[in-house]
Amino acid sequence: MPKQLLFICILILSCLPTPANASALVVDGRFEYASAAHSASYLIDPNHTLTFSEVRHDGEWQPMKHRFTSFGFTDDALWLKLTLKNEGPQQTFIARLEYPLLDQVRFFYPDAQGTYQQHQTGDQLPFASRMLKDRYFSFPVQLRQGESKTLYWRVESRDTLIVPLTVATRDYWESRQLDAMMLFGMYYGAIVIILLINSFLYFFLRQKAQIYYVALLANYAVVELSLNGTGNVYLWQDFPEFTKTIRPFAIGLLSILTLKLTKSYFELRTIRMGGVNIEPAILAVGLLAMIATLTMPFTWAIKISLIAMIIVTPYVLSVAFYQLYLQKTAAKYYIIGWLGFLLGGLLNILRAFDLIEVSFLSTYGSQIGSLFTLVILNMGLTDQFREVQRLSERNKERIIRQQERLNQQLDGAVKERTQELEAQKQEAERARHTAEQALATKSQFLATMSHEIRTPMNGVLGITQMLMDTPLDNHQRHLITTIKHSGDTLVSIINDILDYSKIEAGKLNIEQIELDLRNLLDECIELFSTAVTQKQIRLLLDVSVDTPCIIISDPTRLRQIIINLLGNAIKFTDQGFVTLSTQYDNTRSELRITVRDTGIGISDEQQRNLFQSFSQADSSTTRKFGGTGLGLAISRSLTQLLGGRINVKSALAEGSEFWLELPCRPLTFPQPNPQLAGKRILVMDPLPEAVISLRHLLEAQGIVVPTSGMGDTPDLIIQHVHQPLQATLPCAVLPLQPMGDNSSKARLSIQDPVTQSQLLQTLQRQFTGLEESSNGSHQSKDFSTLNVLVAEDNQVNQMVVKGLLKKFNIEPDLANDGLEAIRCVTHAAVPYDLILMDCEMPNMDGYQTTSQLRSLSQCERTRIVGLSAHAMQEHREAGMAAGMVAFLTKPLAIETLAEELSRSYQYKTDPLPK
Repeated sequence: MPKQLLFICILILSCLPTPANASALVVDGRFEYASAAHSASYLIDPNHTLTFSEVRHDGEWQPMKHRFTSFGFTDDALWLKLTLKNEGPQQTFIARLEYPLLDQVRFFYPDAQGTYQQHQTGDQLPFASRMLKDRYFSFPVQLRQGESKTLYWRVESRDTLIVPLTVATRDYWESRQLDAMMLFGMYYGAIVIILLINSFLYFFLRQKAQIYYVALLANYAVVELSLNGTGNVYLWQDFPEFTKTIRPFAIGLLSILTLKLTKSYFELRTIRMGGVNIEPAILAVGLLAMIATLTMPFTWAIKISLIAMIIVTPYVLSVAFYQLYLQKTAAKYYIIGWLGFLLGGLLNILRAFDLIEVSFLSTYGSQIGSLFTLVILNMGLTDQFREVQRLSERNKERIIRQQERLNQQLDGAVKERTQELEAQKQEAERARHTAEQALATKSQFLATMSHEIRTPMNGVLGITQMLMDTPLDNHQRHLITTIKHSGDTLVSIINDILDYSKIEAGKLNIEQIELDLRNLLDECIELFSTAVTQKQIRLLLDVSVDTPCIIISDPTRLRQIIINLLGNAIKFTDQGFVTLSTQYDNTRSELRITVRDTGIGISDEQQRNLFQSFSQADSSTTRKFGGTGLGLAISRSLTQLLGGRINVKSALAEGSEFWLELPCRPLTFPQPNPQLAGKRILVMDPLPEAVISLRHLLEAQGIVVPTSGMGDTPDLIIQHVHQPLQATLPCAVLPLQPMGDNSSKARLSIQDPVTQSQLLQTLQRQFTGLEESSNGSHQSKDFSTLNVLVAEDNQVNQMVVKGLLKKFNIEPDLANDGLEAIRCVTHAAVPYDLILMDCEMPNMDGYQTTSQLRSLSQCERTRIVGLSAHAMQEHREAGMAAGMVAFLTKPLAIETLAEELSRSYQYKTDPLPK
């Protein structure tokens, strides 16, 4: 009996609250948000041995003394306890640890039966482990009216251990999330804009200070992404350790870049203190921090990197103050700007070492200071550029004054010379002004030119595509196909104009993708079919049997080279023929493409300058035939980028032969057509070269082509209309006639110039009797289950996109601007599966619209695909940054649209979306 009484007393005492425990946090119907620090208590577990059952009954809980309690760099585990009591209506509250750098967080909470459940998360676990999508650690807690719940957390961190615990209602938490998203978007948007501006200025001014400034800002942005948790949310969700690894490395690099920026900003060769060059020592500390990231534990690496910044901060400031003492104007901008940046960062560092109290200012001082620095340092760099201009102007004025003093001692001849110099000065001033305007407008001109041409071309090619899906005869289909290929070529030329400066700078990117070589050659022949018909010359396609079908190369650049060579050959040939031929060397894995003509030819002297920019054979060539002289220069550059070589063999009045040899990786070779293999076809043409080219095309399909005499009776004769039959034969005759020549009354005919696809289709119809479908070549899938919204302000483009979508049985909703698109989304009965978003619209552009739509619950499963007539990389990057999943360039190709519809359909039907 005494033992039972003692056990009951101990049990009662253990259930009583101890003086160390904090009081419960009481919430009611008016509650929105509050710090839970003064209602929480903590328990330190230095040995990591305490279990949840032990801490629940532990009496050594300590109350939290500050809202932002910091435990510094520590290996201890920390237990937190908070009791919530709801005196208002039932609702869900969000308990939040507002510090993103916690490695391990275990949350213990009672379920509806009072049994404690555990949830584990932290910045060292994938982002998907978090209960709510938040850069901090948020935990939903549902409380009925009058209900109390005691919550526990166990946290660890290799960073400074800070546990700012807060509680908010669900509505207040969601509004804070939207505010944070907007503020961070503005913050990083400002950094990106400054980076682009200074990168652009460096491209023209070549000032080292600007490139170091760009590198420093980019590096600092990475540090901020790691520090504030934004990187975990949007960038490296599945690679949580990256947020730890990158930070000490980036901070160490930041110290080095700060030193380099200071030297270049003040144009110093070395930085000395007391006659001693201590720059190598500072660089060594920064490098040590970067090396420590890869070789030491994180706690040591982050401390070394922070020490590097502590060392470099007073050092660069002392240099700046010395430059101010020397009365350098740039120093005041540097000091004012960096004081905000460095003081904000210094607050972070002191907070990390637990030397100052943790507060909002010490936590977010670096963001506030960096924004201030962005503006001030840009003012300083701009003032430096203006100072250079002012010095240049003063030097000019000094020279002019000296000249004026000399002019007073000279006679009339010197006065005349003075007038000449004045005229030269004015011309130089005008040239300087023109150059400055050119610098400012070059980028805008290129972007605007591309946009303004692509916008109407989208309508032209879109309507052409829809027209191809209507019933057409062969001649009409050929004309429409030529329009489409010409439009595609125009778009390609626009791209070439934009890329020309990149070619000379060595920055043009080359694709390595699969391409159908034989289809590409057909497209090039079809493009010039009208031109050769008008000039009454022959255009031949001679593809050797061993030429592969599918290869790995850049289709756009290869097509551009061939079109340039064919265009030149046809331009300079008034009679005879032009041949496009290919051979494949299997031993060297090399593809040889040759363009041969019977034109005017080129002399040896003219050939020496033939591949130079803006060069033609002579001035009379430009007057007679036109052209810029860029085609062959671009072709040579593109051939070299593809890893090949280009050359010419020609003589005056004997025609020319241009050839290029490219490394080639074939994937497939032509196979005999089962419907045509073994057939005997006789080719009769007055031009021997045409007979050879047709024989090669036929033999690739397994067809037997007699080379001499009639021999056995053939199955078919292909006869050019200018080659009469010598005898009557018991077999069909298929006429070969120029485009637009309807003199033949035959049911079927082959159009000259001959392409592989046209020849194959005609022969199949001849031998099988099957008629070719006239409903267009593109067979569309049924995506009628997709709910699609098109946001586009241009009426023609609306019609084009709507017409293309109709091919896939889709009837989209239309919005004329971004605001209307948002209204459509919010009022839609069924969420949209796909939004095609034009980037340039009135009232609200596509980038802003996408950012806002991404915050709406209706767009959680919506793919937003950008549409733009801009082809520059920065527009694509802006779209992806705003939340688009893909970015399509106008004119919109139906094949590209089909791919995006297929992805949207697959995404919609995927039971486990990522």
